[in-house]
Amino acid sequence: MHNLAMHNPAENLVKMANQIGGFFASQAETDAEAAAQSVASHLKLFWAPTMRTQLLDWFEREGGQELLPVVQLALRRHAAQLLGQRAPIPSESSEVFPEGGGDAG
Repeated sequence: MHNLAMHNPAENLVKMANQIGGFFASQAETDAEAAAQSVASHLKLFWAPTMRTQLLDWFEREGGQELLPVVQLALRRHAAQLLGQRAPIPSESSEVFPEGGGDAG
């Protein structure tokens, strides 16, 4: 494993991504695809968009040799999901209530 330069802001992201990858790889030892999906889902749910973007940019630029294979697979297969926006929260005007419904009396 190559050492990242101490000034590299991706160093901590790589370390955290590898910890996540190690956990999910041990949970799905015989299914790399499932483990990669779990890694991607975890990153999407718990990492800020800026963290995901920074990791993916670094991965694209540097090749990601320092990442576990399961994390590399997750980034390759699920980059669009990781960079995507969260689904918009419906506005009040789009809510539909049945006529006569509600508890106002």
